[in-house]
Amino acid sequence: MFKTGTAFLLGTFGGYLLLRNFSLDISSAISYLVALLLFFVGFLVGNDSRILGDSSWRVRDYLVPLFSLMGSVLGGLLVAALIGSLPFSDALLASLGMGYYSVPSIIVTARLSTSIGSLVLLTNILREVLVLLFTPLLVKKLNRLAPIALGGTTTMDVSLPIITEYSGKDYVVPAFINGVVLTVIVPLLVSLTVSLI
Repeated sequence: MFKTGTAFLLGTFGGYLLLRNFSLDISSAISYLVALLLFFVGFLVGNDSRILGDSSWRVRDYLVPLFSLMGSVLGGLLVAALIGSLPFSDALLASLGMGYYSVPSIIVTARLSTSIGSLVLLTNILREVLVLLFTPLLVKKLNRLAPIALGGTTTMDVSLPIITEYSGKDYVVPAFINGVVLTVIVPLLVSLTVSLI
């Protein structure tokens, strides 16, 4: 956890200094770095015949997104109940984002309001930051699937390297499947939920 927290703080400080003094296309740089990280994760997976040849993961791989989604929705509704002033519909939309902050927030903003869209955006950015910061602690205190459940859609790209490092190479395939499945179904679920509100 110390390594990831330190890296995040150094990145924040470095970004603050660089953006004040230079004009950088940060989004392009991030895209290239994520692609590079995914290349090395893929290289590790392809180099280890046990991972791709292990058929025991097949059923569990596809159950992880289901339980991840159910846990997220229940957690969101529980937070709304505890806060009291947050409508359940807003909490549901925020929790359905599953770390996918771009498309769900655009759908919600366009069809409902900017304030709810902002809630969806910030909730899911926070989710991504939490998985990057707390993966070591989640693995140590809970289990190796915990960061995958928290990561949601991010487990196929941004959080995959840190999950690989702390959960282990055996968890790359379930993490990737979790991210892909949730990335496909989240926009559909958000659109359906918005139309029912």
